[in-house]
Amino acid sequence: MQPTIRNRANSKVGSKQTTPFIAHDKKVFLICTYGGSANYKSIEQILNKKHASVEGKFGCKGYDTFGPFKLVGGIAKGHPDDKDIQYAVEFVKDL
Repeated sequence: MQPTIRNRANSKVGSKQTTPFIAHDKKVFLICTYGGSANYKSIEQILNKKHASVEGKFGCKGYDTFGPFKLVGGIAKGHPDDKDIQYAVEFVKDL
C-alpha cells in the first residue's frame, strides 16, 4: 500500500486540487514520520514530474495506529520524541 501524502489542508498530494501548489524546478526537502519504515516514493514521483530537486530527506518513527496497529494500541508510542525533534532540527540547519 502506498502512503498517503497530504498537504497542510489535509488534501491528497497529487490530486488536481493540490498539484498546482508544488512549484516547478524548486529545491525541496522531505520530512516524515512513519510507523514501519520511511517511504518517499509517491511524493518523489510527483516531485520528479515537477522537476523539483530533493535536497534532503529526514524521517523518524512516529506513533502509528493505522490498520492492524490499532488493534494492539499502536506502534512507536512516544515518537517523535525530544531526540527525534532535535535530529530534525539539526537536519534542517544542515540544509
